[in-house]
Amino acid sequence: MLSFTKKQIIKVLKRVIYLLSTIFPNTFSKMVYQLIINPRKKLNKPNSDQLNILKKSTQVKFSYKNYTIKTYQWGSGKKRILLVHGWEGQASSFYNLIDRLNSKEYTIYAFDAPSHGYSDRTKNSFIDFIQIMPELFNKFNPQILITHSFGAVPATYSLSLDKTLQIEKFIMFAPPNKFSDRVDDVIEISGISKKVKKPLINKIETEFSLPFKTLNISNFIKRVNVEKALILHDLNDKVCSVQYSREIYKNWPVSQFEILEGTGHSKILRANISIDKTINFISKSN
Repeated sequence: MLSFTKKQIIKVLKRVIYLLSTIFPNTFSKMVYQLIINPRKKLNKPNSDQLNILKKSTQVKFSYKNYTIKTYQWGSGKKRILLVHGWEGQASSFYNLIDRLNSKEYTIYAFDAPSHGYSDRTKNSFIDFIQIMPELFNKFNPQILITHSFGAVPATYSLSLDKTLQIEKFIMFAPPNKFSDRVDDVIEISGISKKVKKPLINKIETEFSLPFKTLNISNFIKRVNVEKALILHDLNDKVCSVQYSREIYKNWPVSQFEILEGTGHSKILRANISIDKTINFISKSN
């Protein structure tokens, strides 16, 4: 009886997927689009540290497009901070930073994006994540903005659309840059034919009403009202290449860029070195 290793089975499946996607590119473009716009249903549950930080917060729900969005608040200081988690993350992903910040000096706001954490699941999480940001900016009126990974996309896009939104300090942890990089990554991982890319791009441009090549943070930041920014990225980040941050830094005169080592893509939110740099940056008066 023939036996196959897991690696061999995956290789065969990818080959079948590649052939089918070559024959039916439009069908597969719709499937890939769903992979891009919605997070996986089964995500990691919050650990004990995350649950503990949530217990210390004031929690409020509000309605968005008939969905319930969960928000959190810590502290009561004059400086207002808004935390924006990444794709398949949640508000409590920032637990170490929240715990380290002075609750008397800062008021810290966070939220679980649509289809993330304890918020309701929506039909198009990607679009909803982006469209909810203006409402959150108006609701919390932050002076300081801190994002992780994909969280920088809806944050910068929203800021680019409204020049009245002013941010004193913006900290990005391990951001992506071009949306095309995300598309290429999904195509590569899934093993589908590159013929899928054209109909997929057409669908994305229709949804966003923007040329595909303009969908990148390097473009958004040229129109944001931010006084100072800090970009932190691990040299060996395997999820978002450090090159993405280099591209953003090159196009953002008000930014500083620091490369870290040993923090990876997710651990960068918990590592003392990145937390220390963040607190030092936001606490400086100039």
